[in-house]
Amino acid sequence: QLNSSWTLVDGIVLGTTIPVSDVMIDPAEAIDGLQSLRCYAESRTRLFKEVTQVVGVSEGVRIRARAQIKADNLRVEFQQREDSVYLSIVFVDPAGYPLGRPVRSIARLGSHNWEPLEIDAVAPPGAAGVRVGLLSGVSGIAYFDAVMIEIL
Repeated sequence: QLNSSWTLVDGIVLGTTIPVSDVMIDPAEAIDGLQSLRCYAESRTRLFKEVTQVVGVSEGVRIRARAQIKADNLRVEFQQREDSVYLSIVFVDPAGYPLGRPVRSIARLGSHNWEPLEIDAVAPPGAAGVRVGLLSGVSGIAYFDAVMIEIL
């Protein structure tokens, strides 16, 4: 079960909303702490879930978003796209509406041990928060861990 500060939302839809990717907390894999976020999908998956959290920030503040990813046979199948495994941020206004387009740190596919994903950005005028997202929109297993937002 996700911590209550995180939300599961529809990330990528390939024509229909079933079958859905499997997103869960995995106590068997972790780089720090006791667990990681595990995302699993296969060639038949059509809806890929994204895990998001909004963190309050003020305009003009410089932030760094970081996460670690471990990959187990991440690969593109069917209509999936190679750039669909990532850490993302988008600044939001006080009502939660995005201020601009998301910025992404895209993970590499294949199988590999823990690797960093990182984004540096400055909150634009009108920003009240930053929405952090984690998504794996391809087949295979992606583990995300050590997610943090740093105020620089």
